[in-house]
Amino acid sequence: MLAVTQVNLNEYAKCDYYQELKPLSKFVISSPGFPRQYSRGVSCRWAAEAPAGYKLSLNCNNVQMPFSFACLSDQIQVSSTGHSDMADAKRFCGNTAFKVDSLSTRMTISLKTTQTSFGGKFRCSVKAIKNKCTCGLRNRGKIAGGNNTFPNEYPSMAGLVDFIERRIYCGATLISTTYALSAAHCKSGRAISKLGLIVGEHDTEKGSDSNFTLLVRISQFILHTGFNQRTNENDIALVKLATQLTFNNGIQAACLPFKFINIPLVSHNVQAVGWGTLEFAGPQTNILQHVTLQIVNYGNCTKNQICTYGKNKDTCQSDSGGPLYLYEQNVLYIVGIVSYGFECATKEPAVNTKVTAYINWILENTVSKEYCDL
Repeated sequence: MLAVTQVNLNEYAKCDYYQELKPLSKFVISSPGFPRQYSRGVSCRWAAEAPAGYKLSLNCNNVQMPFSFACLSDQIQVSSTGHSDMADAKRFCGNTAFKVDSLSTRMTISLKTTQTSFGGKFRCSVKAIKNKCTCGLRNRGKIAGGNNTFPNEYPSMAGLVDFIERRIYCGATLISTTYALSAAHCKSGRAISKLGLIVGEHDTEKGSDSNFTLLVRISQFILHTGFNQRTNENDIALVKLATQLTFNNGIQAACLPFKFINIPLVSHNVQAVGWGTLEFAGPQTNILQHVTLQIVNYGNCTKNQICTYGKNKDTCQSDSGGPLYLYEQNVLYIVGIVSYGFECATKEPAVNTKVTAYINWILENTVSKEYCDL
């Protein structure tokens, strides 16, 4: 058993723990006083974090607790994404053993007992196991100047294609073999039967600079139910593919930003990527472009948005729906989705959807469990 560090936080102040695990190491958590029964009105919390490339596996094989409908009385809560407020937690009670694997490098477990509890006990182990999936690949190489990307430098970059207009009209980002993230306003007025998602692309005119290019039909465009077309609030959508992709060096998923949920992003540099116009009302580029922008404080951004700015640098028309990548420790995390701006490269920051605000929405509206957090 590893040493456990106690921290003081809110309702769990007297029983709150945090543990960083080394690869393949584990620690044991148990109800207060185990093997004796716990007391009434107990609130305990255990937070654990695995190293990069690993996830956490919780195994509770000794559970002896009162059973209640939906576990509304005494309960063990498990957040597989590591939410400290247990907002997305599943509840467990009774005498049934259970096992939960984290969706990221973090997991949070809590115990809550009622003031009328008859007592109970449990004992679990948490282990850091190798995460078999990969995400956030960036292929680096030399480019001859300008803002052109290297071919397949961003394997998770995708584009929404209108079959009638025969062009990439919005960006998107792969997050699994069957789903991509984009902006909700990219669906406006367009029939799904006329849309596709292009992946593994670089130069839309040549077609010979990438061996990975695929155009895949879309089966579903899932808009956030709170999307406001007038204000662009909740401007996020999931694009479900009709055909499951096979990942390779030119087609990969970006990492969802689980690790940045509770971390302020202001002042971080991000990479905006897209096939948008090179200036307001100007021609659309055929070669994938990237630009470095900074996340800034700005009054027009709500808590679910992030604003970006760069002097004479910006996203522009047809870049909507594309990613803001945060590149850390050789891994690409999608932290933003391009939403709207005030023309292009003005003194006004651009407004983007903040992905960390929608992690739960993404998980609730997809059936895939392929997401990674490195």
